[in-house]
Amino acid sequence: MRWARLRQASFKRCYALEGLAGGVGPLIAAAFIFGAVERPVGGVIALAAVWYGAEAALAHTAGWHLSVRSPLAWMLRDMLLPMVWIGGWLGRDFVWRGNQMRAVESRGTI
Repeated sequence: MRWARLRQASFKRCYALEGLAGGVGPLIAAAFIFGAVERPVGGVIALAAVWYGAEAALAHTAGWHLSVRSPLAWMLRDMLLPMVWIGGWLGRDFVWRGNQMRAVESRGTI
């Protein structure tokens, strides 16, 4: 939440678009599109495989931690992103290393 609030206070226009980040939106859109052609399950599974397969390829190439549970963690992260994004808009306070702080704008600077 700390970083969401700092990004929101620092880069409002860019932060407004962060709500569209993650795989949940594309997967929901795919469910509607593939549902219209009566193939919702197969199409969504295929898109999820491509979406998270690309993330797995990136993690492998970068040498990041990768396990069988990683796709589940990525899906959980993507489901939580809208709540974090909303939380970034709703508050200014955050805790950093045990210190209560507040992102405050002052004449165009943070």
